[in-house]
Amino acid sequence: MTTMALGTVSTLTGEMRKAITRSGYLFEQQLLPVIEKVGYRAEPNHRYRDPDGIMRGLDIYAISAREIFPEKKEFIWLDLMIECKNLQCRLVFFAHREIRMTHFLGYPHISGLPQVVYRKRRFTDLADFLKVDDFHHYYSRAKIATQFCAVYERSKNRTGGSGKPRTGDDFVAGHHVGEIDLYGDGIVKLVKAVQEEKRQDARRFDRKEVAYERVDLWFHYPIFVTSGALYECLITKHAPYYRRVHRVGFLH
Repeated sequence: MTTMALGTVSTLTGEMRKAITRSGYLFEQQLLPVIEKVGYRAEPNHRYRDPDGIMRGLDIYAISAREIFPEKKEFIWLDLMIECKNLQCRLVFFAHREIRMTHFLGYPHISGLPQVVYRKRRFTDLADFLKVDDFHHYYSRAKIATQFCAVYERSKNRTGGSGKPRTGDDFVAGHHVGEIDLYGDGIVKLVKAVQEEKRQDARRFDRKEVAYERVDLWFHYPIFVTSGALYECLITKHAPYYRRVHRVGFLH
């Protein structure tokens, strides 16, 4: 598709550029060179059809490949599914300690072939065969969050009245920031994207379509990125403890 403009040429004003910055489009574009620098091919505004048949979009889809047996064309693929939110508010994740084992946290998102490995006269799940809980980052964090909220001001113009300091009533905690639904438009969108990727691989690697079984594995990484501050909340004996962090492990 080609886009053309006819007529009077006008410039982007400072206010227009600020609107673009607030929208988050620049935020997504600034992430692309960071992702590509570590060896991924990154695609902004990636379109896919979710398991419900609804056309959706991911802010960024990035993919990288590791060839393990060139003569057999066997690969390990890594894909990043990234949803970005240009938020100025704080996100608080309520974390708790987890036993870092596949039996409690489940398996990382892997699809393709093989799914099982025949060893010592029995079949073993791929994740167990690879012992992913010994090295995969999914199990490297002692604390995992299963709930979160955004904290933001009800109104930037509100001062508490007569110059009084702000109180708890001046702030809101929840999943919605204005018109943005962080849970539905962030977490759930990533879940559906992973589901569809694994579903496509299952169809592609149906035994009726594959002439021979080969190593062709996909590791899927759903990532939520925000421009705001991240906090981890830990429940202690005396009071909740909040600390600033750069990344959080979230289990849906």
